[in-house]
Amino acid sequence: RPRLDRLSAQLDWYRRRFRLLHPWGMVGWQTQAWAAIHELTGDPAQAEFVFEIADWALDWQLECNGAFVTDMSPTGPSFHAAFLAEGMVAAWRLARRTGDKARAARYARSCREALRFMARLIIYPQDTFCMRDPDRALGGVRGSLTTSSVRIDFVSHTLVALVRCLQAARAEHGAGPSC
Repeated sequence: RPRLDRLSAQLDWYRRRFRLLHPWGMVGWQTQAWAAIHELTGDPAQAEFVFEIADWALDWQLECNGAFVTDMSPTGPSFHAAFLAEGMVAAWRLARRTGDKARAARYARSCREALRFMARLIIYPQDTFCMRDPDRALGGVRGSLTTSSVRIDFVSHTLVALVRCLQAARAEHGAGPSC
């Protein structure tokens, strides 16, 4: 059985890796993982690492459309905004849980902005005029603004980010504001 109180070596390793390379994959995955572990352990070092990653990523989010400037897509802003929003919503919930209202507000805004960008990638009825099977295409998520390709991971990251954002908003404000 894993001992969650013995993760300091792993945390140190991932923190060093992040500081050296700033790999974008860590923004989505490590924020979710360490926020979940923190929920079980309450270790402040884990929360600090989540906040370090999320704060760094905020500097790369575009104000004009909510996407992130990353090296994950050679064609520019992409569905990765949803993947990164998954990490941001984990950071948002952690900030709220630890009483850091200012961070929680910044991360909530980041999630909303990323989802605003993702709304541009969703296939709506008016987008299907040239599609062979328009009814099946509805609700799909394109990979970027310049492609028509749809994959299940584009859709699933978008759906997970949206649902978790809505859950966090409801937890924070009751059934009121949405993402």
